[in-house]
Amino acid sequence: IRRAPMRAAALFVVAATARPLAPNSTAYDDVAADASWPEVAIGCTLRADYAARVVSVTTARGEELTLFSGNDTSPPPANPRGPPLLCERAPATRPKGPRRSVLTIATDASYLRPWAGFLWNKLCYCGQQGLDFLLFLGNVKTSTGVVKACAEGRASNHWIKAVAIHAALERLGVDEVLVLDTDAIFRRESFAAPGLLGCYFDAARGASVAAGVEHYQVFVNAAVLLVRRTAWSRALLRLWWRDRCGDKDQLVLWHAMLTLWTRADASVRYGGDLLEYTSRDYANKSSTTTYKHARRVVAFDYARRVRPEHFAPSPVTPGIFHLKTTQILRFPEFLFFPMAPTRSKDCGGGA
Repeated sequence: IRRAPMRAAALFVVAATARPLAPNSTAYDDVAADASWPEVAIGCTLRADYAARVVSVTTARGEELTLFSGNDTSPPPANPRGPPLLCERAPATRPKGPRRSVLTIATDASYLRPWAGFLWNKLCYCGQQGLDFLLFLGNVKTSTGVVKACAEGRASNHWIKAVAIHAALERLGVDEVLVLDTDAIFRRESFAAPGLLGCYFDAARGASVAAGVEHYQVFVNAAVLLVRRTAWSRALLRLWWRDRCGDKDQLVLWHAMLTLWTRADASVRYGGDLLEYTSRDYANKSSTTTYKHARRVVAFDYARRVRPEHFAPSPVTPGIFHLKTTQILRFPEFLFFPMAPTRSKDCGGGA
C-alpha cells in the first residue's frame, strides 16, 4: 500500500446566503440518465470499543467482521461475500437539522489497517460532534463504462468514491456528507472548537458541492469533499460514475462539473475534451496529452471561462493559472474554501 501525503480537513467558516438546487428539482433528471448504479448493502452497523481499541462491523445478515483490534498482527479478514457494505455508526444523540455524516472509503480491512489511527481520528471527532460516521467497505466492477474512448481502458478502484457518496445520500437518506480519504484527518483545532464542522457545512449552504483550494496545481482535489443531496449533485454523481475512465477519478469529476456548467452557460463550450487525457505516461515531462497536463492546464482553462475573476496567473510559469487562495470562490453550485482558514465570530473565531 502506498501512503499518500497526510491531508487534513481544514474547517473554516464564512457567511453564506445562497441556496443550492433543491433535491426534488427535475432540472437535471435527463443528465446521464443511463447511469446504472451497482448494488450496495446497507443495514451494516459499525462498532468502536475505545478501551479495547476494537473496530468491527455487523452486516444486515448478522455476519461479524473485526477490522482491527489493538495490536493484533493476525492477517486481516476478508470481506463478506456479496456487494460492498455501507456501515454506519450513529451518534448517541443526533443534533436537530439536516442529517450530516462523515464518510470514508476502503476496499477491505487489509487496506484499512495501516490507517487505523486515521480511522480513530474520524470516529473520535464524529463522537464529539454528534455526527454519523459511515464506512464504505468493498469494491465494485469498474472496468467497463459507456465512454467509447475508454472502451479498451480500465477504471481503478478510485471509482468506488462516486458509488459510496451516492449510496450515502440516496440509499441512507443522508442530507449532507463530508467525504474524507482514508489518509485525511481532522486537525487538533477542529477538536478544540465544538460546532466548527457544523459551521463549515453552513458556510457551504449556497452550493451543492464544496472543496478546498489546493496548494499545488490541481483544479479540485477529491480527497476532501462536502456533498449535499440536491438535483445538481445527483446529476454530477451520475456523470462521474457513468463516464468513468482511466486510473484517476478526479479527471472525470472535473469533466462532470464542466459538463453541467456548459449546460447552464453555453459560452463555456466544453465538449468532453478531458476524457482524452487519461494517459499516465510521464516519461515525456513536456507532453501535452497526459493527465498531468489536464490537471495543470486544461481543466483550469475551461474553468476560467466560468469565473475568470477567481484565477490569478502563476508567478513562476507563464501561461499557467491558479485558483485564488485567500477568499471564498463561488462557481455554479460549487464552492471553494480558501487555503487560509477564516472563522466568523459565530464559530468561536475572530471577526
